[in-house]
Amino acid sequence: MTEQEDVFVEGVEQEAQTQRRFDDLTMIHPLSQRALKSVFKYDTMSSVQEAVLSRLPNTNDMFVKAKTGTGKTLAFLIAALEKVVAGKDKNDLRHFDGSSIFIISPTRELAHQIAQEATKLTKFYPLNVHCFVGGESKHVQIKGIERSRCDIVVGTPGRLNDLLQSRQHFRKMVATTQVLVLDEADQLVDMGFKQEVERILSYLPKENRQTMLFSATLSDEIKGSIGKFALAKDYDLIDTVGEEDVNTHMHVKQSALVAPYKEQIPLLRNLLNNYEAANEGKTIVFLPTTKSTMVYARLFKYLLPERRVFELHSRKNQNERSRISQQFKRAKEGTILFTSDVSARGVDYPGVSLVVQVGIPSSREQYIHRLGRTGRAGNAGEGILVAAPFEDNFIKNEIGDLPLQSLIAPEINEEEHEETKRIMTYFKEKQVDEEFVREIYTAYLGYYVGRMQTLRRSREDTLTHAEAFLRGLDIEETPYLSPRFLQQVGLVEKRREAPRRRQSSSFSSSYRNNNRDRRNNDRFDYPARRYNDFDSDRRDNYRRRDRDENRGYNNRRDDFDSDRRDNYRRRDQNNNNNDRNDSRRKSYKFDRYD
Repeated sequence: MTEQEDVFVEGVEQEAQTQRRFDDLTMIHPLSQRALKSVFKYDTMSSVQEAVLSRLPNTNDMFVKAKTGTGKTLAFLIAALEKVVAGKDKNDLRHFDGSSIFIISPTRELAHQIAQEATKLTKFYPLNVHCFVGGESKHVQIKGIERSRCDIVVGTPGRLNDLLQSRQHFRKMVATTQVLVLDEADQLVDMGFKQEVERILSYLPKENRQTMLFSATLSDEIKGSIGKFALAKDYDLIDTVGEEDVNTHMHVKQSALVAPYKEQIPLLRNLLNNYEAANEGKTIVFLPTTKSTMVYARLFKYLLPERRVFELHSRKNQNERSRISQQFKRAKEGTILFTSDVSARGVDYPGVSLVVQVGIPSSREQYIHRLGRTGRAGNAGEGILVAAPFEDNFIKNEIGDLPLQSLIAPEINEEEHEETKRIMTYFKEKQVDEEFVREIYTAYLGYYVGRMQTLRRSREDTLTHAEAFLRGLDIEETPYLSPRFLQQVGLVEKRREAPRRRQSSSFSSSYRNNNRDRRNNDRFDYPARRYNDFDSDRRDNYRRRDRDENRGYNNRRDDFDSDRRDNYRRRDQNNNNNDRNDSRRKSYKFDRYD
């Protein structure tokens, strides 16, 4: 019996007796059965596959609660394909009327993975799969749909919206959509894609369309947002997880290490060098923002020169992300991947023995999804959350019910501390400039301002924590921030009350600030009316001066031009007279000798 590699198989001996086989389902098309057996080499179904496919034929909308790594992608692909091919043979499918399946994914990596699975499933069908994600050539994608049929559309919200708004041919093509799939709907909401998904749905047919919504949670937020406008009122609710809430993988050991920012870099370096789980397999280190991912990845290439370190985030284009992802999958033990949440869901990296989360994630669910990158397929794994003291409320209130242990920080001797600091100073001089510091700082503020309510902290305290974060990176000076930016993130009131020293830095000198203040004060010493009258009189004087000068210049110019024209006329007249005389002399000469 062949088991699916991406399925969690706790208690597999007991489940094997009750697991149903794919070939037991007579409603699955023979061409799909052929692909399952010869391409996927799957015999039995996972729990989510059985829950969805046992309802075939089913035309009702579905809200399916399913954890990642359980084969849910294949479940909704088979279900969607069965609705499309029902009652048709291979010859009927050769005729292309338009797209039939439309799948929306929150991340590029997951979209590519879904497209690959769909391509394998439709190997024996005359159907084409197209994947549309950002970071890849839009021109190439447009050429693809213009030159070949597009039966199954897979993509991310941004690029799909772009194509729908700009390409009439694509709008007409997807107007025949029969099945809509929203994968990882909870992440679509968390990443702020609700409005973009709503705009996409406005281009798709509402009648005779089946919608399948897959999510790791059944929260009221999802039901009241995406679920409200995407699903019919009488949808089927399928829970394949139960009361365990997204399944925290109890076999995965979980720890929390609370330490100030100034101690976190030395502690993380020691942990990645000496911790047992970090050396048994590969390690994934999650960071809250793209900028923090960039600085940590580049710094640890200096701190751990003997280890292979990868960097993966949304700033890299899709080709780079795919290449790095494949390299990390094939990498040996001891390799480290520093990544943002682009790797949190839908991506399977074999051999990951440790997941480290530096800083709190956006939600409890995201913590669990990150943790799910280890301990897959029944293998052992471990997760460590590294948090600052002000983040302790997340540990207590959001994940306090999980089997989370307190990790005692290892003792780091003075020599190791000094070496770490020396390398950080060298890295800062070589790799960190003014603009990079500003981007790290603003990214931190943008992320944590929205988390302060969850942490039950004052929003204005974010500035203090951001400065501590920079000092933890050996950056002592704080960049100056414009009032407009502070107003956008909701910190303007705190900034007005802040001491002057917080606004000064090596990147925005006090000299420039003082001059600006002096100019502003001098400007408003004059009454507004007097200032305007002075400007008005000055402008009038300039106009009169220019008018008089132009009048004299133009008069002189006209006289000069007139004289020059007369000279040209006299010259031309003389030339004409000379030509006529020459003509007469030549004529007389020829007449004489003839």
